[in-house]
Amino acid sequence: MKKLTLIFFLVTTNLLAEIKTVDAFFANIGGRYSYEANFDADGNISNLIRVIDFKQLKSTDGCFNIEVFTKTGKIYKFLKDKNLKTFCNQ
Repeated sequence: MKKLTLIFFLVTTNLLAEIKTVDAFFANIGGRYSYEANFDADGNISNLIRVIDFKQLKSTDGCFNIEVFTKTGKIYKFLKDKNLKTFCNQ
């Protein structure tokens, strides 16, 4: 019975997490980028997966300083809440 409960919990948890790709703009320069993230039920980022800098305006190595993101955006809030100054794609 414990195994069945654990499996149900894992399946339910995975169904609640939603991975989306979102388009956004960098702060102060207007360059477009996309990011892929897991979102919670309230629409907040629960796990930032990757940032796609189409024209390599802010990164050539896949790492981004928190300051390149708009301060009112979800990525900035996520990084600030985690006390991170940079995010690097895996």
